[in-house]
Formats: sequence, C-alpha cells, structure tokens
Amino acid sequence: MHWLRWHRVLWPWMRRPWRMRTRDLSAVYLTSRTRWDGPGSQILATMSNICFADFTGVQYVHTPFQRMSHAPAGMTDEECGRRWERHLQLGEGYPSAESIQPAKRMVAHGAAGIRYRSGTLNVVDNCHAFTDRYPSVWGPALDGIKRNRWAPPAPRDGRPIVVAAHARRGDVPASETLRYTSDAYLASTLGGVAQVLSDYGLHATLHVYSEGREEDFAGLRELEVTLHLDGDQIGDWEALRAADVLIVSRSAYSYSAALLSDGIILCPRFWHEPLPGWVRVGRDGAYSAENLKGKLLG
Repeated sequence: MHWLRWHRVLWPWMRRPWRMRTRDLSAVYLTSRTRWDGPGSQILATMSNICFADFTGVQYVHTPFQRMSHAPAGMTDEECGRRWERHLQLGEGYPSAESIQPAKRMVAHGAAGIRYRSGTLNVVDNCHAFTDRYPSVWGPALDGIKRNRWAPPAPRDGRPIVVAAHARRGDVPASETLRYTSDAYLASTLGGVAQVLSDYGLHATLHVYSEGREEDFAGLRELEVTLHLDGDQIGDWEALRAADVLIVSRSAYSYSAALLSDGIILCPRFWHEPLPGWVRVGRDGAYSAENLKGKLLG
C-alpha cells in the first residue's frame, strides 16, 4: 500500500481503538468468524480478536473452532476442530456467542471495520492489522491466556536446554522461498544457538518439527538434531510452545505457539511482526548473537 494511502485512509481507522478505550463498550460484542483453514491460522486469528477486545474494552464472546484443514489421517476436519477447541479452550472465562442476544449482527472486515454501537455483535475474521501494527499490545491478553491454562515453567535444574525449530514443509514446495524453511536456515539458527550455549558450558538438545522424510533434511547431518516428522498436530505444537528456545518459521503454526511460550523466541519478520523482546532473524538465518546471549544469561 502506498504510504500516502496508508496515512490518509487506513491510519485514522487504526487509531480508533486508542480513542475508544475511554468509552463504556461493555455492550459492544466481538466474536471470531467461522473459518476452515489450518490450526495455526485459526488459533492466531482468535487470539488476535481476544487481544483487540481486551485492549479496547469491547466484550469478547467466543465462537468455538468448527473445522480445521490438514486434519490427521483418519480424522475429519470437524473432529480436528473440536479436538483443538478442547485442548486450548480459548473461550474459557468468556461468554459464548450463542448466549447473547445482540440488537444487530455485523460482519466486520478486521479491526478497522468494527462498529462501536451498543448491542452490536461484530463478527471478525481477525485483528492482525492491529496486532501487527502494535505488537506490544499482545502482552496482557497473552498473559491471561497462558496463566489460565499452563503453570509457569519449572526450574531447569541442570537438565539440557531444549531448542526446538519448526520447518514449514509439507504443502509448501521449495520454490516458495517466502514460506519454505530451508536446511540452510535451520542449520544457521540451530547451529548458532548451540554454539552460544556451548560457549557458556550449557548443553542443549536440538529438535526439528516438520513433515517429510529424513533424507529431506540432509543439510542438518552435521548437527546432532532429533527430527520429529509427521507427528501429532497438538503434540508437536505443545513441544514447540514448551521449548526453552523456539525458532519460528514463517508459519502461523509456530508463531501461535511462540505467542503462548515462556521461552526465548527467535523469529523472522514476515507477514506477522515479532514481538518486543524476541530475537529477530534475517531471511538467511542470521541474528544477533549478543542479543541471544543477553537473553540466555539474563
């Protein structure tokens, strides 16, 4: 988008949530539109809506996941959606969308299209435009989601540091360089983290979560990496979320896990912004070793 169009058209709408925080919006409702894409995209969209509602004071009301694509073999998309809903319970602490009787139901196209009228239910696909423009606003909403579902991480007590990386493969061919996670990228990030830890006498175990065959990851043979291929969706997502160090790919699957992680996050800049405090990674896998050292030893 041309910068002048952003400044004159979209920018004033993006500022509205800041002005609305001074108003009583308890009778203005927001819920997530039913979607049919993969788990990462749906989790991230719902959390962005919760974040926006918490920030502005709009009342979030929950619409459960209905179906998800990329369902495991032997499971329907509907069963996959219900399984993720039971696991994450993102609606915990919020009314259901079915429980309210709004005067008007509106389909809002993102945060800029939300109507702040009493008795209105805004059905929103996502609020990414807002959370990506102001990534620092994620904090309070994420803290609430995490603390209601997971205990704080236990002390390491001398165990090896778990370093996990997600590699976007499967339905993404190597020709799609923006989304595909290459061996070179993984080797650079994983190898760099392992070297920093080794310099300080810290032992790490390296893990890669992806799809495919072991021979597809020949570029990692020089590293002692444990490959987790074609595993359980939720099990792999939880392993990424719980890792001490998480290397995010250009994918909502690992990005959503990173948002709910208490670990150190290494993240490239892509269509979603890294959060403040995360270690930014370049497209070639390069990042500031000094920044990483400060977080490991902080």
